[in-house]
Amino acid sequence: MKILSLLKLFTVDPVQLNIKAKILSLLACFCAIFFIALITQATIGVSNSPIIVASMGASAVILFFIPNSPLAQPWPFIGGQLCSAFIGMSCALNIPETASASAVAVGGSILVMLLLRCLHPPGAATALAPVMAGESITSLGYSFILVPVGINVGLMLVLTVIINRWVMNRDYPSALSAAKETDKSLARSSTQPSHKIGITKQDIELALKNSDSFVDITATELSHLLSNAEMNTFKRIRGDICCADIMMRDITSVEYGTEVEDAWQLIQTKKLKVIPVVDNSKRVIGLLTWH
Repeated sequence: MKILSLLKLFTVDPVQLNIKAKILSLLACFCAIFFIALITQATIGVSNSPIIVASMGASAVILFFIPNSPLAQPWPFIGGQLCSAFIGMSCALNIPETASASAVAVGGSILVMLLLRCLHPPGAATALAPVMAGESITSLGYSFILVPVGINVGLMLVLTVIINRWVMNRDYPSALSAAKETDKSLARSSTQPSHKIGITKQDIELALKNSDSFVDITATELSHLLSNAEMNTFKRIRGDICCADIMMRDITSVEYGTEVEDAWQLIQTKKLKVIPVVDNSKRVIGLLTWH
């Protein structure tokens, strides 16, 4: 039993996706890499340049399995890959000793990505590629940044948006869904008391900013998770109820043609604060109140 418990600690599923989502994400990675390699090869023709950078495989995993991650957004992907390609090629051309060039390429690319706020882990692998590949890559010089890296990045981004947004119905890039959520929040802020006394998106953003460890989730996604948790808690405590379970069925009402004096007498007799006005089909068309 102890061995099984220990194994469970080391076999935690890193992505909380159902089997259908995992299969679709896997197919998305397959299709993206296939079309990127195919289109890049057709674009550059017969050339000594590689048609695809190895780090695109790692990028595909991030972009399709955890598309809501801050590391998977367009700017970290584009900036991280291109900046790292530049740093890596510079190290390969100017530092002859392999160990030193490798360390500077990886460390330098990470530093630049942090400064430019475009951290993308596969970028460090892109920086390492020119150093480790040797003459086959360094012979390309800085054109390596455009071909194949630039072409790969451009195609991958287009495919990522198309597949995530229109095929898999995901909110990618997250900035677009965040903007929509902000507009909805502003529209509802005057009518929902939770915006005045509950947790707001600004509270979540501040908490993430003050955290001393990296949290691989956006404020919008975390807000959705909290709302879902609140709904599940309500269902667990109150049960899976609907409006029909709690509404009053025997409602006192008046018709459109009822005299005002009669309606007023009914309100006073039954001590009502409001009484609905219905038409011949018993549909509510208005309300009568004390005020």
